[in-house]
Amino acid sequence: MIPTRTVHACYAVTMALLVLLALGSGGDVGWGAWGAIAAMSALYLLLGRRALEASAAAAATEARLPPEPTALVFLALVIPAATWGVASLSSFAVVQCVLCPLVWLLLDRVRDAVIGTLVLTGSIAVGFVVGFGDLPGALPTMALSQGLSLVGTIALGLWITRIADLSRERLELLEGLRAAQAQVEELGREAGTARERERLSADIHDTVAQDLTGLVMLAQRGRRELRGGDADATGATLAELEEGARDALTQTRAIVAATAPMELTDGLGQALARLGERLSREAGIPVEVRADPGVGSVDRDAEVVLLRCAQEGLANVRRHADASAVELVLDRDGGDVVLVIRDDGGGFDPARASGGYGLDGMRRRLAAAGGRLDVASGPDGTRLTARIPAHAPPAPARVEPHDAATTPDPAPAPTPARAPA
Repeated sequence: MIPTRTVHACYAVTMALLVLLALGSGGDVGWGAWGAIAAMSALYLLLGRRALEASAAAAATEARLPPEPTALVFLALVIPAATWGVASLSSFAVVQCVLCPLVWLLLDRVRDAVIGTLVLTGSIAVGFVVGFGDLPGALPTMALSQGLSLVGTIALGLWITRIADLSRERLELLEGLRAAQAQVEELGREAGTARERERLSADIHDTVAQDLTGLVMLAQRGRRELRGGDADATGATLAELEEGARDALTQTRAIVAATAPMELTDGLGQALARLGERLSREAGIPVEVRADPGVGSVDRDAEVVLLRCAQEGLANVRRHADASAVELVLDRDGGDVVLVIRDDGGGFDPARASGGYGLDGMRRRLAAAGGRLDVASGPDGTRLTARIPAHAPPAPARVEPHDAATTPDPAPAPTPARAPA
C-alpha cells in the first residue's frame, strides 16, 4: 500500500500542474477548466482523503472487501469533474496520471478496479470528443491515447495487485512459521523440564531414598537393641546410623550441586573456578582450574553446555570417585572449545556405566550442540573430555523479517550425573 501522504502529495502536484497548464493556454481556457480544478480539489479535501484512509485500513485485512461508500461517492463525483475539465482544456487529460492509481487504491477488488478504469478512461474520451471532436485528427489521437491509458493502467494494476497478493500470502506464512517456532520452543522447554524431573526422580530414588530406607531400618534395629538392654550393639547401630545420615547428606549435596544455577556473566572460566571452589569447600577435595586466556569468545549456548558438563562431572567425583584431587582444564583446539575433567579416583568401566549415572545425558547435550564426549577411565583415575564448537554453524534464516535475530534457545536443563569415576 502506497503511503497516504505520498498520494496526497501527488494529487496536490497534479492540481498545481493543471493550474499551470490552464495559465499557459492563454485566454482560450474557459471557466470549465477552472471550475473542474476547484471541484476536484474540494472533492479530494472533503471525500478523497477520508476514502483513501478508509480503503487503506480495509486493505490491511486478509480478504478483499467491497468498495467503501465514501470511495464510491468520491469517484462518482470526481470523474465527471475531470470530464468537464477535459472538455474545456485538452491537456486536462493529464489528470489521469493521478486518478487511475486512485481508482486501484480505492477499489480493492480487481473487478471493481477494472470497471472503474473503464469508466474513467471512457469518460475522459467523452469529454475530449465533446470539446475537441471537430478538430482534424482529434478522434484517432484520442482513441490511441485513451486506449494506451486503459491497457497500461489495467496491466500495471494487475501486476501490482499480484505483488500485493504475494506479499500478503508471504506475511501469512511468516506468521504461521513464527507461531510454529514458538510452539517448538515451548515444547523444547517442556521436554527439558520433563527430562530434568525424570533425572531428579531417578537420582533421588537411587541415592537419597535408598539411604533414608537404610536409616529407617537402622533406627528400628536400634530401638529393638535398646529395649533388649544391649548398650554395645545399640552404640554400634547408632554409629552406622550416623554414617548413613552423613552419606545421605553427601548425596543430597551432590544432587543440589549438579542442578544449582551458575552465573556466566563474567565468563566460563570464572564459572568453572566457582564450581571448583564449591567442591573444595563442601567435599574437601582440592580442585585445580586452568582456563586458557586464548579460548576467546564462545557462544552462550556452548558455555551453558560446558558448564553443565562440568557440574555433572564434579557432582560424580563427589559422589562416586573417592578422589583426592580433581583438575578442570578449559582450552581451545581450532574451532572447538575443549573441557577436560580429570580425577585420581578408582575409575570404572565406561561400557558398563548405567545411563542413570549421566554419561548418556552429557553425550546427548553435547551432540545437540555439535560436540562429543570422550571417556577414559582406569585404576589411576578418570578423564572426561567434552568438545564443542565455539560458535554454532549458521542456521537457516529465521522467519523474522528480522531481525531474524534468532530467538535464543532455552538453556539446556542439567543432565544426569556421570558414572562413578
